[in-house]
Amino acid sequence: MKKETYPVARTRLLNELEAHGWNVKRGLKVPWAEHNGIQVSFRPQAVYCGVHSMWVDIRNMPIDLFLRNVEHCAKHEY
Repeated sequence: MKKETYPVARTRLLNELEAHGWNVKRGLKVPWAEHNGIQVSFRPQAVYCGVHSMWVDIRNMPIDLFLRNVEHCAKHEY
């Protein structure tokens, strides 16, 4: 399977997060999504949960795995 580019993966995940009820802000230098006090920012080549990098490769990552990573990161936010 060919790997998605980061921008394509970011757009796909933002669309899927919105479909899951997240508040999504596109068109910004750093687009983000927020739900239940958790904010995920899509910086160039990195995804942040709050102020911490999630250290994940979002290319071809299914939404359920992405959400598990977000949940894990949010639990360990301090």
